[in-house]
Amino acid sequence: MEGEKKLIVLVPIGLMLVLSVSGCVEESVELQEVTVKLKWLHCVQFAGLYIANEKGYYADENLNVTIEETDFTNEPIDAIAEGNAEFGVDNADRILVKIGEGASLKTIGVIFRISPLGYVSLKDSNITEPADFVGKNIGLTPDAPAMHSAVVKKLGIDPNSMTVINGSYDYTPLITGEYDVFTVYVVDEPYHITEEEGYELNVILPSDYGVSFYADSIFTSDEIIENDPELVEKFLRATLKGWQYALENKEETLDITEKYEAGRYADREYEEYIYDHQFPLIHTGESNVGQMSSERWQEMYDILNDYEEIETGFDVSQAYNMQFLESIYS
Repeated sequence: MEGEKKLIVLVPIGLMLVLSVSGCVEESVELQEVTVKLKWLHCVQFAGLYIANEKGYYADENLNVTIEETDFTNEPIDAIAEGNAEFGVDNADRILVKIGEGASLKTIGVIFRISPLGYVSLKDSNITEPADFVGKNIGLTPDAPAMHSAVVKKLGIDPNSMTVINGSYDYTPLITGEYDVFTVYVVDEPYHITEEEGYELNVILPSDYGVSFYADSIFTSDEIIENDPELVEKFLRATLKGWQYALENKEETLDITEKYEAGRYADREYEEYIYDHQFPLIHTGESNVGQMSSERWQEMYDILNDYEEIETGFDVSQAYNMQFLESIYS
């Protein structure tokens, strides 16, 4: 009996607090329903959200989050603008263009600090930098014209010194020689060309030449920020926690991602390739995951405005809100 009494007395205060809190949690807590819309199909590119869901980070914030992949008819920006989702993930340039069209949107955090959109050329072409584009055929995917225009302008290259071909997302013309250079998402498409087709590549990132758009930006509507800022901070905090865990736990992250892909990508090696190549574009060492800068937003706006992508000009500060990042990381 004496030993038992000591055991009871020596229970750590922290444990008693945990037991007390657990007792409270047993009471029914209504979770707030939230939908986040992705710009693409489920894949490891969005792993941080899956981790936040599966590890209970959203539930810890009293949120029940539904993560919807795109169906290619109702894009994230439209879903938020029309009130069909609370949060979305899309490229910063698309958000800027949509605001120029009158949408009331705000980016609250950025996952890809460096855009995965870049150039590739076949290894034996010896095209290794933008200066080598002169006299060549440049195949551009639908999302690349503004980026390409910014690169040649930044480097003072005459845009008429090369032949630009506006094409699709099919890389076949690069292999057949129709294109000397092709734009791709460098985190995944080179895998198909190198590992599956057997061609070695030169990879050229615009960010190495002073042109860098944010990609995979987390955004919401001005209305939600105004009416429920607590929701915004809770969602962002849990999402960033999920991304931090994803960056530190590769194998578990790939396992969890496979649950969402539902067998779409059977090749584990392919998913590992994406994970490994997107890591340095997300965690650049500059600052915490999710952080963004007003200077970069201004640069992106200026590039798009020069390319006449912005329908109606606006103060670029309308495109982002840093208060939630500041609160989370303070």
